[in-house]
Amino acid sequence: MNINNKFATRQTHLDFHTSPDIAAVGSRFSKENFQRALKLGNIDSITVFAKCHHGYCYYPTKIGYQHPGLDFDLTGAMIDAAHEIGVRAPIYITAGWSHNDAITHLGWRSVNKDGKFILNGAVDDHSAPDAPKGECSWHMLCLNDGGEYADHIYAITEEVCQRYSVVDGLFFDICIVNDACYCESCKRGMRDMGIDIENDNEVKKYFVIKRRAFMEKCSEILKKYHPDATIFFNSGGADPYKPEYHAVQSHYEMEDLPTCEGGYDKLPVSAKFFANKNKAYLGLTGKFHLAWGEFGGFKTKEALKYEACQMALYGAGMSIGDHMHPDGEMEMQTYENIGYAYDYLEKIAPFCYGGEPVVNIGLYCSSRAEVNEGVSKILLQHQIDFGIISENNFSDFDTVIIPEYSHLDDIALESLKGYLCNGGKLLAVGDSLVVDGKFAIDMGLEFIGEAEYDCDYI
Repeated sequence: MNINNKFATRQTHLDFHTSPDIAAVGSRFSKENFQRALKLGNIDSITVFAKCHHGYCYYPTKIGYQHPGLDFDLTGAMIDAAHEIGVRAPIYITAGWSHNDAITHLGWRSVNKDGKFILNGAVDDHSAPDAPKGECSWHMLCLNDGGEYADHIYAITEEVCQRYSVVDGLFFDICIVNDACYCESCKRGMRDMGIDIENDNEVKKYFVIKRRAFMEKCSEILKKYHPDATIFFNSGGADPYKPEYHAVQSHYEMEDLPTCEGGYDKLPVSAKFFANKNKAYLGLTGKFHLAWGEFGGFKTKEALKYEACQMALYGAGMSIGDHMHPDGEMEMQTYENIGYAYDYLEKIAPFCYGGEPVVNIGLYCSSRAEVNEGVSKILLQHQIDFGIISENNFSDFDTVIIPEYSHLDDIALESLKGYLCNGGKLLAVGDSLVVDGKFAIDMGLEFIGEAEYDCDYI
């Protein structure tokens, strides 16, 4: 059953990635302005920032570096202002990107197999300090348990949990972007576990073990002080294709900005996938038009309303990203637009949350997102609803679709055979049931080979 009726479904995610060159940070922040924005936006939860991608904290810290342009506890002021009017305020901590940490502790960076630092965006370590950088240019830091940077994040997490008497939740960002690391800490850890560093698959398995351990330790720290708080690890925590990280999340925030990344076709498959997990789930979009955190663009309020309706249609709550101005003043046009969407979402919420979808077609997800989204588009454009097959629950559907690039293990194949023997219907696409040049089940057909041309006509 969809449990979002017990979860905050009208959320805002407030970014604040602020250069150390900016002075008077938060100088125009006021409780009244902040609360006015939340009320105007009809918001029931706002994720506020404690540490940003530049590597600075927005509260007095003994572990990290407080932003040099800030002279008070901005994180705490936002939490108190939100709580005073009954709004949740989970806390954001950047993890995988932290520029100040990357330039002061080279040993904390993630490393490729060739020994070079892992970089995001057009960053050139040999360029002049004032040379222009590409958009979203950050050094990747190694979060794997056992490393010094992971210990640093544990300390930041504990400091935040101890500092604030009420912590509604923690949101860690940039957590599962790459899938291997060859930094000195990781190589030492792999040697201790007897892992062959030259075996790429073994290195990836080590990465999963240590990255999960990082998440579990962050969760343990949070639960020690705030047992009822939520926790989510973004940039992979709500990726249907990374199931190894799903159990660590208290809920799922499906990150997408349809006007520049992912498009509007990404949500249906993801939402239907996470609807089976018996945890709250929400879509994470933004008020931005072109990129996360941009100040120059406003997505239209009708677009936000459309996205709210789409998310609610699939049982998902909604979170809309914003980026506070460095001076700390909230932009009211943003919250007027958000309120336009959320006023409508509040009206339709009783009809969207707390129920179960009733569908008779099941989609078995392949290993490729574009394939699953393609099948989803075909079905939805013909107004044919569908569900996602989870844990081989073929019998929940009258008809199942297995798209190309799907590879069923022995247990799944036996479940499928039993389903077909009991009268179930199957649509197999492409090579979905071909194993070693033969169909894995008796389909009354013989597999001759791959098509000779890119298009076939019947």
